[in-house]
This record gives sequence, structure tokens and C-alpha cells, in this order.
Amino acid sequence: MSRWVGEAAVVGAMPEVVVSIAGVVTHLGDPLVVGVLALAVAWQSRPLQLSRSHTTWVLVMVVLAAAVMVVLKTGIAAPRPPGAAADGFGFPSGHTLMATVGYGALVWGSHRRWELLAAVVVSVVGASRVLIGAHYLVDVFAGWMLGLGLLVVGRRWIDTVGPQQSALAIAAVAVMTTAVAVEPNPWYTPVIGAAAVALALVIRREEGRG
Repeated sequence: MSRWVGEAAVVGAMPEVVVSIAGVVTHLGDPLVVGVLALAVAWQSRPLQLSRSHTTWVLVMVVLAAAVMVVLKTGIAAPRPPGAAADGFGFPSGHTLMATVGYGALVWGSHRRWELLAAVVVSVVGASRVLIGAHYLVDVFAGWMLGLGLLVVGRRWIDTVGPQQSALAIAAVAVMTTAVAVEPNPWYTPVIGAAAVALALVIRREEGRG
């Protein structure tokens, strides 16, 4: 069953140059790109003037989003649009989810202009996924809504439990859930496992400072 809601005609009418630009911009939401950015921010937070708890939270949220993405994609197993060049399942949009959580967590509580910039980046990444034919609009919308929900719930949770305990819990849950869910995409397990190890290293670093 198709998930088109009328966007196919708009996408088909787009100039080739717009689609080409979208093909470049879309990499800003690549899970590996967002993950590396989160790790870099967590490891070198002083230039950005972020607190220790904030940097830990950014990494926690990215690992959580990656685990949720894998579980939902493989659990729902919804196909991508016909002719999509990307592999794997289509719902929800992983690029959109990772961009929403990664950039959203990074600018959470910062100056309004950084929040606006993050919103623009997240919006453009989502739009690019539809323009290049990798996702239906409903996949992207689900990525946005799920990402915002994770940010709100994650922020409340980490404020209650604490960043280090939350990070340990997320690391354990991420590895266990993805190990069960990723049979169609076996490379997910080592990638998210590495992210979990990064969480542990950040925790140890923060404890050493404390």
C-alpha cells in the first residue's frame, strides 16, 4: 500500500538542480554524520561552552534515537517509494529522526538564533529525503514528531535520573534491542555498539574530571 499523500506531483516537477542540492544536503542527517558530530561535541565541549551534563545528554539522545530508528524500521518493515536508490526500510525516516534529535539536543536551551538554525537544518534534511525519492512525506513527518517526542521525554528523564545513569541505561538498552532487531541490516549492531562504548568513555572522562 502506497503512503503517497500527493507529494509525488510536486517532487516530479522540481528542477534537477534542486534535487541535486537535496542529494548533498540530505547527508546532514546521515546517522553516522550525526553520531560523529555528537561524539566530537561530547569530547570537546569547551569551545562550545556546553556543560558536562548537556554534552553527555547529546550523546545519550543520539544513541537512543539510533536504537529507536533501527527497532521501528525493522519492526514495521515498510518499503521505500518505488525506484528509491536507498536500501532498507522506509518508515520512519532515519535521517530526519537523527537530525531532529542530534541538532535539537545540541541547541536545546541555547540562544534563539541557534535553535532557529537547527530548525532550518532539520526541516531541510526532512524535505531532502522526499525530494530525492528516499521517503514518503509521512515517513519524514513521523521522523520529526518522533524526534521531538524523544527530546522532550529524554530531557525530563535525564533531569530526574542524572546524565551518567541515563547514559549507562541507554547504552545497555541500545545494544540489546538492536542486536535483536537488526537481522536484515547486520551492520547496525557494531555501529550502535561503538556508540554505546563512546558513551561509556565519556562517562569515565566526566567522572575523572569530577
